[in-house]
Amino acid sequence: MRSEPQIKRNPREGAVIGVVLVVMLVVSLIAVSLLRLAEADSQETGTSVATARAFWAAEAGLERMKALGVKRIRPYPAISLSGVTMYGSNVLSDTVAHGSYSVDVVDDPAWTNAVSPLKKYIIRSRGYSGRATQTVEIKASIKSFSSYMHATHFERTNSTSPVYFAPGDVIDGPVYVNDQLNIYGGSPMPKFLQPVSSSSNSVNYMNGANSSVFQGGLVLGAPPLDISGQFTSDHITEVKSEASLAGLTLTGNYQMNFNPDGTLSYRKTTGPTGVTTVALSSFNGAIYVDGSAYVNGTLKGQVTLAAQNSIYISNQIVYAGATNPTPWSAGFSTNSVRDMLGLMASKQVQILGTNPVTIHAAVMVTGDGGGFNSEKSGSVLGSPRINLFGSLSQYRRGVVGYNSLPMKGFIKNYKFDTRYDSSTPPNFPYSMYTFSNWKSGYN
Repeated sequence: MRSEPQIKRNPREGAVIGVVLVVMLVVSLIAVSLLRLAEADSQETGTSVATARAFWAAEAGLERMKALGVKRIRPYPAISLSGVTMYGSNVLSDTVAHGSYSVDVVDDPAWTNAVSPLKKYIIRSRGYSGRATQTVEIKASIKSFSSYMHATHFERTNSTSPVYFAPGDVIDGPVYVNDQLNIYGGSPMPKFLQPVSSSSNSVNYMNGANSSVFQGGLVLGAPPLDISGQFTSDHITEVKSEASLAGLTLTGNYQMNFNPDGTLSYRKTTGPTGVTTVALSSFNGAIYVDGSAYVNGTLKGQVTLAAQNSIYISNQIVYAGATNPTPWSAGFSTNSVRDMLGLMASKQVQILGTNPVTIHAAVMVTGDGGGFNSEKSGSVLGSPRINLFGSLSQYRRGVVGYNSLPMKGFIKNYKFDTRYDSSTPPNFPYSMYTFSNWKSGYN
């Protein structure tokens, strides 16, 4: 019987198979690891994308709320959108590409909105995308037209006639203009004791004047204040509305005298000569005259007077709490002054006569009818002073003196009322929002 042939096996064959199996296992493990790594990378990328989208959604909400403040120029509790007041939690929400946002507007805890006419807020916006949430916030402060010692849109009477700061002028307060500054040298040189900002890239120096006049510093090319669109008759109308509610509304032209006992005496400039006297404490601090007002006296209290046409001052209008010492005297402190006056006119605020005049007030001229000017600036010899303690804002700068020898008109002696950094006369118009302290990264 034939037997089957014997097959001899090479022992190395089993070893090769084992190596192949091990290699296949290793490759499989590597493949699984790569797949898991790719999945993790994909998830991480997705998370990063979602976080970025949530951040930009939060930024969109923040910018929209800022834009509402800049456009409306009101405290946020007085701004509404689609019937919703822009003050409180989740007052503004919307969807954007790949996300959504929700915005809160709350009082700045470091400020006292309840008692201060100038308001400060925290705007906090939360953005959402997928499971990601990002939060950004910013501080918002609303400023008043009383915030500057001298603010203008135009520093010229027309397109070609500049108005100069002249020898002897002293401006002690912040200055911000949307035009080129014009400085006329002489002895003594005009002086600016606090920071000056101009939207122009140059200064028009005449008669030896130079940059040394800017003792508090000068910034050229500054962003223009949005005052060209803010000097409007709406501000006069708003005081008129407040006066009609619980203030004093007068029809015609009036002579008005503030009395140091806290009263106001007024009469028509023509017609019946009867004088009416009222206590300032009896109304809400708003006075509206639909004509012109001739104003003098000593104010005890807080009030804003708005004239539809012009305001004229021939002697003085001063605060009862700032007569001894005066704001220019040693030892004077605003802490002792409780009185506050706003003077607003749509056409002009004009100084009458040739004698020195002292004015304690925040002065504003909303229209293009002459600004803050002097009736006799072209014909009076000498150098009487306008002593203005407060602030001055005007759409187009008026003329109070001429750069001639001898000087004609008035020399400016202006001192900023630092109380306007945190307060303002009643019903005085707001000028702009400023934003600061942007923060992000909250989850």
